[in-house]
Amino acid sequence: MQNKTILSILLLTSIGFVTLEARKKVHLNDPLLNLVDGIPGAMDAVTFKQCFDTWSVINNIQYKNQYDLEGKKITFKDLVVEEVAHKKNLAAFATQAGKETAVKTPADIAKKTTALQITLQKIKEDFKEKTAHLMLAGENPSAKATNQKLVKLWIKNNKRNDSLLNSWDTSNEHELLENADCKGFFVFLNDLKGFLEDMMYSCEKARKSFKEQCLKKDDYDSFDKFFTN
Repeated sequence: MQNKTILSILLLTSIGFVTLEARKKVHLNDPLLNLVDGIPGAMDAVTFKQCFDTWSVINNIQYKNQYDLEGKKITFKDLVVEEVAHKKNLAAFATQAGKETAVKTPADIAKKTTALQITLQKIKEDFKEKTAHLMLAGENPSAKATNQKLVKLWIKNNKRNDSLLNSWDTSNEHELLENADCKGFFVFLNDLKGFLEDMMYSCEKARKSFKEQCLKKDDYDSFDKFFTN
């Protein structure tokens, strides 16, 4: 476990960037939580920190980290906007009128398509690399089975049946994520963040243990507001 000073800096910088207030958190009312919340090796202070760190990594990938697109630096959020505009251009170019009035040539459009795909692939690789060590905690059979049940519960409670989280730990999980376009992968990350948010919000014993074991008392109020506002 890292010392309180380091965790305090991580917490404050993460909270200062984007809060969890963007979506309404859902309490996962289910007996299964009683079997994991506050239990050592299940959802304890260490696991809570891993959830928090994973949330922070994803949030940075979406909104803070800079990626190269045709020589310019861009966030993943802005890349999604670029993709939407590009798809509109593709749809317009597919019509005869669009071809006659198009400013860009087919070569330009193809080049843009390739550039978007390359940047998206870098983002996917960044996600895998930065979350690999955080995901290892859930790789033992018992933890994986519990996580699967909790993910299914979250999907049901949030009415996200079409979420890519539904493919978690299935035979086609890798293929679906690899084939996801910018918007699809961004939404997947949103759903994963939402799941982590609701888990941290719902596991009150683990949250309390993390706060008392890992944070300075000066940070308690900010921490509580971060999860309960």
